[in-house]
Amino acid sequence: APYLHNGSVPTIADVLQSTARPVFWKHTVSDASDPDSYDQKRLGWSHVVLEEEQLDDYDTTEYRTTRPGYSNAGHQFGDHLTEAERMAVLEYLKTL
Repeated sequence: APYLHNGSVPTIADVLQSTARPVFWKHTVSDASDPDSYDQKRLGWSHVVLEEEQLDDYDTTEYRTTRPGYSNAGHQFGDHLTEAERMAVLEYLKTL
């Protein structure tokens, strides 16, 4: 994690549902060896979704998909799946 070529999507669950991808988000990982730094259910970094008014120009842990080259658009291949099918894909990936 994070995913896509530019690291714009914090979890695989968000990769599989393009409409759920956060526009602004911040990872909450302070220690990568801490088990709580990884979201086991959604497969990716633990993170918080931010609103535009919450952004801090000096915070390097924030991700803004509105910046050129930082987009999380495209890759809509999982959008046709039901929520149950998405969860099944995630559970399968956990076995690999």
